[in-house]
Amino acid sequence: MNKPAWEHRRRMERRRRVVYTTRNTEYHLVDRMCVAVRDVLRDRWLQTHTAINRPVAGAIKVFDNGAVVPREALPKVGEGLFFSLGAADRQLVTSPVRDIRRPAFDELDHYPENTPHAHA
Repeated sequence: MNKPAWEHRRRMERRRRVVYTTRNTEYHLVDRMCVAVRDVLRDRWLQTHTAINRPVAGAIKVFDNGAVVPREALPKVGEGLFFSLGAADRQLVTSPVRDIRRPAFDELDHYPENTPHAHA
């Protein structure tokens, strides 16, 4: 049975901004692009970080037996963020994600001005 077009739109994620929190770091994304990074332990926004202005390429799940499974989808809690840095031998993989949330409005003010997607 065919579902109406509005039913598909209702389930689509319309929110563009998301925050992934790992053990030490928050990664703030807009449309899969990392626009800001905050050091959780020092409660300090980082002006430079390898992930800033890089898209999330997918997720990495590491199992107890050491097996690693990559996925192109955005990570779930327990999986690491995977950023491809352009060169085939350069990647950034984070520790497992502990929390996924929407950013607070006051956090948007801390996004670096030089980040093209930050204030989209």
